[in-house]
Amino acid sequence: MRDMLQNINKVEGVIGSLVSTVDGEKTVHAFPPLFDGEHIRKIATTISGTIRQSSTADTPELLEMRYQNGMIITRMLRGGFLALLCTNDINMSLLTISLNVAKPKLEILLAESATISVNPDVVKNLTERMDKLKIAFIRQVGPVGEYLFEEILKKLGTAAFKDDDDLVDLVDLLKDEIESTVGKTEFINESITILS
Repeated sequence: MRDMLQNINKVEGVIGSLVSTVDGEKTVHAFPPLFDGEHIRKIATTISGTIRQSSTADTPELLEMRYQNGMIITRMLRGGFLALLCTNDINMSLLTISLNVAKPKLEILLAESATISVNPDVVKNLTERMDKLKIAFIRQVGPVGEYLFEEILKKLGTAAFKDDDDLVDLVDLLKDEIESTVGKTEFINESITILS
């Protein structure tokens, strides 16, 4: 699903995107690292609340919330919604075409993800690799690495770790905290080994 979001993000003027269930609980996103887990959760819950307050008959297919420097465009999906953070100069015609193509596929993926229960072996594997990444990071930055690691986890939102893409996002943020070029390279190389 993240691959589809990244394709939508290629439309000029789209900054980031997310797909969420109607309740805003299960969310997959493709936003730049500037947006932490808390920002994304707020976007999802705000849109979810807006949708639930309107009756089914009143809920529009496309919802635009305009702000001074941009807008949030929400496309209703069966079982959830797609939200896009865009600049004000977005080409709506081009975006509408992209959304019409993506909508059926996203609805299928959303329905599948709602029925999939979390596999405990996958969670254990992710946790083990996250612990290895933490050790590799501390090796490069010293004892302060434990604090920095936990702060970055808070930024991402620990509930967000569902697959390898989330670990890649974690590595991307961690590497930026390493000042030494050699240390950064060593950490990236070790991360590649851990994640492969």
